[in-house]
Amino acid sequence: MSGGTHMLEFALRNGFLSCVVLLAVIQFLIVLWVKTRLDYSVKYEYEKILTQLKYEDSIRHKASMIAEFLSKWQNSTPDNRSDLNRYSMELSLVLPAEIYKELKKCLNYSSPDHTSKDVLISIRKYMLGKNAGDLAAGDIFLF
Repeated sequence: MSGGTHMLEFALRNGFLSCVVLLAVIQFLIVLWVKTRLDYSVKYEYEKILTQLKYEDSIRHKASMIAEFLSKWQNSTPDNRSDLNRYSMELSLVLPAEIYKELKKCLNYSSPDHTSKDVLISIRKYMLGKNAGDLAAGDIFLF
């Protein structure tokens, strides 16, 4: 009987040790899985924020280019025609066709309905979308 008892104790200890090892492995895998998920989640959030910042920087750059173009156009001289042409070409590459054509009508004085302020509002709505607010052409002041 003593041999059978020893075998039973050995089997119980062995089973207990196997359970402990198995639980340790499972715990390690769960911790690894949670860490991996957390890393990917943080990476995704940072990439989303970086994409938004790049988009906002692009909008600021375009807005600056448009404002400088309109400012130079309003104060144009024969000396700055090449600058105006360069801006015009750049804007034709970044603005939607409809807004660029509206800008052209304003600059050619071909339509009294299209002032530089109206064009600015159209560009503002295009670039900012739903965040454009309710700014109207009459709200823009120029010197």
